[in-house]
Parts: sequence; C-alpha cells; structure tokens
Amino acid sequence: MNPRLPIALLVIFLVACNKDPDYPVSELISTAGPIDGVVANGVERRTLKVAIHDDPDAPFDVRDVHFSTTTGSWVNDQGVLSTGELVVTVSADDTARAVWQVSRDTGVVVFTMWIGQQQYALQQSLRAHRAFPDTLLLGTSTLEYDTTNHSATLNLTLANDQGAHSLGLPITYRAWKNEGGAEVEVGNFITTGYQVTNAGSAYSNVLDLATPDIEGGDTIRVRVACGSTTSRTLELFFTD
Repeated sequence: MNPRLPIALLVIFLVACNKDPDYPVSELISTAGPIDGVVANGVERRTLKVAIHDDPDAPFDVRDVHFSTTTGSWVNDQGVLSTGELVVTVSADDTARAVWQVSRDTGVVVFTMWIGQQQYALQQSLRAHRAFPDTLLLGTSTLEYDTTNHSATLNLTLANDQGAHSLGLPITYRAWKNEGGAEVEVGNFITTGYQVTNAGSAYSNVLDLATPDIEGGDTIRVRVACGSTTSRTLELFFTD
C-alpha cells in the first residue's frame, strides 16, 4: 500500500468493504444510520446520512453517493416513493442524505451505500419487526342458526392506528361453548382455523355449526386473535 495515500473507510456500525487502491479516492463515512429497528407497517421512515471527504484526484465522481436497500422504498423531496438504486449528490456540507420508508415485510433490512464503482461501500442493517393490527372487528350477518341454516360466515377486518399490519402474520379463529363450567371447542371451520395476513384488511371464514358437539339451545362463542390483539367475542345461537 502506498503510504502517501491513506484511505479511511470508517463506519460507526459495520464496515462492508475496505480496499487499498493505487490511486487517491475520497473517504466515505457513515454519520448516521437506521440501526434501532423499525415496525414493518409500511409508513415508518429513517434517514441515512453519508459524509464524503472529497479528493479532486479521484478517477470517478465522488460527489454522488449510491444507496440501495433489500426492502422498502426511497422517498424524494416531493414524497414520491421509488425502489431500486438511489443516487444522491452530496450537499454543500459534503453529506448525502436518503430517506427510506419501510415496507410491510418483516426481517432484516440491509442498506448499502457506495461511491464510484463500489470501490468503497458501507453496509448497515436493521430489523423490521412485526406490526400487528391494533383492532380486530369480527361480525356476521346472522346470529341464529339451525340444522337447515348452519353455516356462519365470519367477516373480519384488521385496522391499525398507524400504517398497516405486516404481511404473513397468523390469524387464529376459535369457537367454543360453555359446558359444565369448562370451555369446550365446537364447530368446524370449513375454510381454516388459521389464516395468514396479506396486503388486504378484510378476511372471511366459515364456521359449520351442524356438528355433533353442538345441540339445540347452545350458545357458540367465536373469537379471533392476531398476535396479542383479539376481537370481541361473537355469540351465535343454535336452535333445533
């Protein structure tokens, strides 16, 4: 390595690449990054900042910093979202800033920032935690059933105070009746007793009440849960 060309690639959190070229380049320093995690609700944002110590002899344009991310979107000054690679020209204070918005996918998000042809790159990461719904609204069009009309269509709506729920969350349905002071599971969920969240907020399930464990005069209680959030208990009545 040429001692006249000290190259410092300093990262507060993680150094991804540090080569020793035979020409002068600029110093690329991460001054701030989204290391504290985020909730995968599709709306939270973090700002990445990269400082450049410009070297006029560098053989490529070191005034442009490239940003990429494994998930989520970049937000421009007009609030428009874009995916893929983002190129930001450093400001007068030699700092490039990029605003990132989380997606609804959970897991580790990796950010890569570089100058030139990736001769010098930084990587930082955070974890996108699951955003469970804040409210579960459970309803049905009919509360009374019998041996002729015994399929209860359950309608579920997921709601969040901020943003939306994450993708791939478990939704569990439970139906029971009280018998001898105990809760006894009853009925048969025709669709499934377990669903997984998608991008939508509306879900449905069908509970068949014409099963041997349900008799005339029984009150069947139904509840739905997603994480620690549960719906109100819905009461259905089965007659002879």
